Amino acid sequence: LIGGTLIAILGLVFAEQILNVLGTDPKVMHLSLPYVQWMLVGSPLLFVYIIYTSILRGVGDSVTPLIALSLTSLIGLVVTPVLLKGYFGFPALGIVAPAIATILGYAAVLIFLGFYLNEITQLSFECGFFHSA
Repeated sequence: LIGGTLIAILGLVFAEQILNVLGTDPKVMHLSLPYVQWMLVGSPLLFVYIIYTSILRGVGDSVTPLIALSLTSLIGLVVTPVLLKGYFGFPALGIVAPAIATILGYAAVLIFLGFYLNEITQLSFECGFFHSA
C-alpha cells in the first residue's frame, strides 16, 4: 500500500515527464496525460489486489483469483461505456472513463476479497486450523 501510494504520488506529479521520456507523441499528450494520471491514482488498489490474489495462489487457491479477475473485467466492460458516453445520467468522461472503470473494478473486487478472506480466516479458526501457543 505504501509502495502503491508512493508510485501514485510521484507518477501523478511527474506523469507528463514520464510520458515525454517514453516518447509520447505531443499530438496525443492531452489524451494520454489524464488517462495515465487516473491509472496511477488507482495504483495502490492494484498493488493490494495483486498481493491478495498472490496470497491466494500461494496457498493453492487459483479459482478465487480467477473469479476476482473475471469480476474486474466484467465491471470494466459494464462501467466503461457508461462513463465513456455518459449513459444513465452519468457524466461523459471520455478518455479517462476506462481508467476510472478499472479503479472501480479493483475497489469492488477488493471488497469481495476482503469479505472472502475474512470468511476463510473465521472458518479456519472455528475448525481449529490455527492454535494459540
